[in-house]
Amino acid sequence: QNIALLRDCAATGIQVAWGIIYGFPGEAAADYAAMVELMPLLAHLDPPNAMHRIVIDRFSPLYRGHETNGIGRVTPFAAYRALYPPSIDTMDVAYHFDGEYSTELLDDADLLDRLRAAIAAWRAASAHPSPPVLQLLERDGGAVVLDTRSVATRTMTPLTAGQYALLVALDQP
Repeated sequence: QNIALLRDCAATGIQVAWGIIYGFPGEAAADYAAMVELMPLLAHLDPPNAMHRIVIDRFSPLYRGHETNGIGRVTPFAAYRALYPPSIDTMDVAYHFDGEYSTELLDDADLLDRLRAAIAAWRAASAHPSPPVLQLLERDGGAVVLDTRSVATRTMTPLTAGQYALLVALDQP
């Protein structure tokens, strides 16, 4: 559904600002590895602006139930020490916290680097004067797919009537 939203927004000229959030307790590295593999296929859509590790905020489920969510001790962001005098307990005034925990992704520096690189490549392709295109062109009772993504095997692919019907049928996620 998220990819369909990006596709539908692109089709209507709406630019989407979005990001990838990671660092959730219990997340699987395989999900992010699959995301890295998928990104070149999505190069014709708006790329993520960035990727950010989750933040544990006061009053959030990850703060209130940190033990049940696999997070050990939570501590205020270190920057709070510079904001308040030593007499103030930052646990009482902080809103953002760090937590003691790890995930498969957080333990895999190579995968994190690959994810960052895939996002950077997607953003670079999108910023190019001729960004990638994946478009269905309907002409004279037939249809052709125009594909200028780096993963494309052909720039122009004529569709049979059956292929076109299938493509239309699969329009909705």
